[in-house]
Amino acid sequence: MRGVNPRTFYRLTLGGSIAGFIYLWWVRTSTTGLLVCPINSITGYPCPSCGTTRTILQILSFDLIQSSLFNPLAYIVLMGMMVLPVWTVLDLIRKKTSLYSVVSSGEQLLQNQPVLRWALLGIMAIIWMWLILQNQNQG
Repeated sequence: MRGVNPRTFYRLTLGGSIAGFIYLWWVRTSTTGLLVCPINSITGYPCPSCGTTRTILQILSFDLIQSSLFNPLAYIVLMGMMVLPVWTVLDLIRKKTSLYSVVSSGEQLLQNQPVLRWALLGIMAIIWMWLILQNQNQG
């Protein structure tokens, strides 16, 4: 990974995971509800990750039908939230850098394979358009 050493990477990964779990706990227990997406608030259009928190909360409540109505990227985020902290801690305990190596390899793959990079961007664009259309249908 360009410019990020393994130590910093693991700190960011663990810190981000902890922050994500704290945020989910806060949203789930808060009486004020979800935070509003700033992009959606300013433009009136959802960002590509809009609905991710709602989807994760629905999945954790075992409401899979309702969860499918929000953002499909949430499934990837939830998998990451389950795998990354465990992998990070295991690497730190074993004094290995396997997660860092996998992420670095993935980054290299995306840099060297423009077709793959464009495919991922295309998927993101499709999801974003789906969210925008879904938002317009609700409004």
